[in-house]
Amino acid sequence: MALMWAVGASGEQLDILMPPHKTTREDTYLCTSVRVPGTRGYKLTAVEPHTEMKIAHHMLLFGCHGEPNNPQDVERDGVWECHHVTACKGEQEAVLYGWGRNAPKLELPDGVGFSVGGEGGLNHLVLQVHYLQVRPPDDHSGVSLTLSTEAYKYSAGMMAYAINFKVPP
Repeated sequence: MALMWAVGASGEQLDILMPPHKTTREDTYLCTSVRVPGTRGYKLTAVEPHTEMKIAHHMLLFGCHGEPNNPQDVERDGVWECHHVTACKGEQEAVLYGWGRNAPKLELPDGVGFSVGGEGGLNHLVLQVHYLQVRPPDDHSGVSLTLSTEAYKYSAGMMAYAINFKVPP
């Protein structure tokens, strides 16, 4: 799986990029997961998308309280097809971010962040990318997460729901 960890002026950066994985049909959902590095807790304060709508219809980032819901054979490339399945085993998941239609970088207000990592936290992150077309061989869709170890006054949250709707391509 494609994972990079770096420390910068605005905090620590975790890049989650979709590893190489060939698709052969249109309308494919692919997932990959990473464990939040280390044992301390972080606040997720910004998410920068790395794709465009001609490649991906949408991307979702989930946090898991337990293990990701990946099949046993995922070890070969870190990717699994994940259409109509939960991101996390036991459905203990939280939606942290959603991207679509060339949306810009998400930056939360000062003092606000999603809690990830640490004891009892969201220790696995699952990136889901929905490809409407066959995935290009040179695609590296994904996200860069800005994480802070500072204490924040406010915790971010997201509520997501949908039933019988369509977002046009």
